[in-house]
Amino acid sequence: VRRTFAGFGSALLAAALFAVLFVTSKIVYLRVPFWEGFLWVTLGVGLGAVALFAASPALRAEVAARIRMFGSSSQPRRGRTSQISESSGVDGPGQVRHIGFLFLLNQFFGAASNILQNFAVFLAPAGLVAAVPALQGVEYLAVIGITAILAKRAPGILAEGYGGGTLAVKVGAVVAIAAGIALI
Repeated sequence: VRRTFAGFGSALLAAALFAVLFVTSKIVYLRVPFWEGFLWVTLGVGLGAVALFAASPALRAEVAARIRMFGSSSQPRRGRTSQISESSGVDGPGQVRHIGFLFLLNQFFGAASNILQNFAVFLAPAGLVAAVPALQGVEYLAVIGITAILAKRAPGILAEGYGGGTLAVKVGAVVAIAAGIALI
């Protein structure tokens, strides 16, 4: 039980910061055109992230430790293969390029979704701005569908199981999200 609630304070802080982000974004979009507002909102988010990072010595220490850990584990040791090739099945340069393409495609979709979400905030009436991030819960339905297809067609790619009622629990969670959206 203690471990379950360990990140609860961080989750509340994140939720509060996202609420501030959406409200201030709408205020910006009410005053300036979309692309100019998008630039200001993006700059503000970046500066806010830098300020939070600078204000938290514990966060800086944790990030530095993870960078050191990543740097030390990314170099294969003599006489041993790298951890990446052992665990992911990457056999050669062709597969590495394929993974690189998938990474870039993922980054493209992430950027496109950010722009579209900001455009939705720009278009939404001030009283319905809360519906924009609430609708983001629908993305989990797409994730469940995509992972179900990949788990069935290419089980070696994902370690996602759908046995023992797992799919029912996931669909139930999406239904709960949809019910929350309906309440807005």
